Amino acid sequence: MGFYSERALRCAGEAGPRRMMEAEVKRTRSSLVSRNVTCSGRRTSVRLEPEIWDALHEICYRERLTAHELCTAVDLRRNGYSLTAALRVFVVTYYRQAATGVLIAACADPGISPRQSRTEATSGPPPGRRR
Repeated sequence: MGFYSERALRCAGEAGPRRMMEAEVKRTRSSLVSRNVTCSGRRTSVRLEPEIWDALHEICYRERLTAHELCTAVDLRRNGYSLTAALRVFVVTYYRQAATGVLIAACADPGISPRQSRTEATSGPPPGRRR
């Protein structure tokens, strides 16, 4: 048990080492996932929750963009916020707009926002596809 001192283990009692190890794991484990993206031609690291990464990849698929293109678009419009905060706000805004069909100013760029409202979604094929 080389990580913990003998004295700490003796003082902790029988259940102590297990609790100490669990506390250590909880303290060091992060729920954030780091990924490298290229924004405006420069490589940067972004740490987000796995669910936010999943949402960003889904948005990229729907909008036919790469993650780098999406991050660049958000980066250009972030108004002083950190890139990670701007990406989180973008995801929430994107899905709010998609759910309500109401155009939200923070997400008004047609290259990075839902291309159809709810009523338009049933009227024809998505933009860019031939009938």
